[in-house]
Amino acid sequence: DETPTVSSDLVSGDAINAQPTQVYDNKNVGNAHVMTPSGLTIKDGSNADMTGNYNISYVTVSTGVITQKPITVTAVTDSKVYDGTTTS
Repeated sequence: DETPTVSSDLVSGDAINAQPTQVYDNKNVGNAHVMTPSGLTIKDGSNADMTGNYNISYVTVSTGVITQKPITVTAVTDSKVYDGTTTS
């Protein structure tokens, strides 16, 4: 849930309207995922869209990391009549 960085100054009076987002190239565990940013919009003080006045470059990185989600399985107390097996 990180927000990509914007590395340029805007013209005075303009402001970021919608922060860019980024997505992983796939949903699987790994250490070298490509992260792709998109969605930056810029407006001026009168709420007019100024995005088209900027040459926005979306730069990917290949250092995204997805780690395994931990799951804990805990046995519960049980009882059974002897049947020669170990299953519950």
